[in-house]
Parts: sequence; C-alpha cells; structure tokens
Amino acid sequence: MSKIGKIVVLILLPFCSVSQGAVIGMPELFVLYSGYYNVIEIANNGVSDSITLISDDVTFTEKDSFQYVANVSSHAKSTFIYTINTRTSDTLDKAFFRIRNLPPPDIYLCNVKNGDTVILQKNMHLSGHYDEDIFLEFSTRFFTTTIKINNQSFEFDGNVFPKKVVNFIETAIQNSSTRSVDISLLSTVIGTGGCPRKKSAHFTIRK
Repeated sequence: MSKIGKIVVLILLPFCSVSQGAVIGMPELFVLYSGYYNVIEIANNGVSDSITLISDDVTFTEKDSFQYVANVSSHAKSTFIYTINTRTSDTLDKAFFRIRNLPPPDIYLCNVKNGDTVILQKNMHLSGHYDEDIFLEFSTRFFTTTIKINNQSFEFDGNVFPKKVVNFIETAIQNSSTRSVDISLLSTVIGTGGCPRKKSAHFTIRK
C-alpha cells in the first residue's frame, strides 16, 4: 500500500486574520479521482463545530471529525467544493478541484515491479501499487489474470498463481538455456472504489 493522499481544505473567513481562519493550502493536490475514496479534511482552527462540505458533483461521507470521504457522482471535469456553516447556512469558503480518472496501478509480482526479474517461489502473488510519488492509497484484488508463457496461456482468478502455473514455469526454466523464462500477463484489477482497470505487465523469472 502506498501513501494516502489527503486533500486539506483550510477555511478562510471573510474579514478574519490568518490566526482566526486560514488559507486554502496544498494546491498541487486539488484533484479528485473518479472511482476512488478521496479523503478531504477541514482544518478548523476553532472556527466552528458545525461545518460541512457540499458540491454539485461530489457526495460526502463523514469519516471522522472534520474528515470526509468524497466520491465523484457526475461526469464533470471539474467542480467547486464549498465549506458551509450548518448553523447559519453561510458559505465560509470554496475550493476548485479538477476531476480525473484514476490510472491503473503498477503491477508487482512477489513485490517486484513490472519489467524486472523475479526469483521463482512456491507462492507467486500479484499486487498493485502506485509509485511513491503518487500519494494515493490503493488496496487491490485481482479479478482475472491471463498469463502467457512460451506461447502457452493460462487464466485464473485472484492474485496467486495456481500450482500448475508455477510448475509449468519451473519446467520452462529447467528447459531454457538461459535458466530463465519471460512471462507476460493482463490483469483486471479492482481496487479502492470498486472500479475495474486492466493492466498488462512483463516479468523475467529465474530460479
């Protein structure tokens, strides 16, 4: 699991100093992803305990005190999120967000990134991660994987190679002059938010 991306919305009250309110920060993270549990926090600074978020294109579920899970509910390319005082119905601030589709994660085999060499193991397992530079939390499960080894194809559900596939790879390695075998695979990855994404990968496996 990689780092979590938390979008911090800081409240700016009209005619208030920074010590009483705050400015909106972290502009590089003002992106919401479709099919993803975007976490948005309100930095309150004691302004009010009756604050909520609203948007025409996003639904919010309260996760913790001043912390919300934001789910994109439209096909809009961008949206405004408003901080509202629920006691007075006053709009305290608004922030502009771009809306993007979440890209497929990188595929890892036995914790080795796509394109690298993997040592053959009894438990060959797949996982999905984003690069450490992308601050997203992504818990994955693999719905279906098709794997090709020496022109032989196998298909299986889940993220663990069946025993027959591991045995086939081991035999292919023993019969190879390089004592290694190249495999390619196509996985349907279902992660945070439940949206399926297809991702291909290639690995070299040796003993």
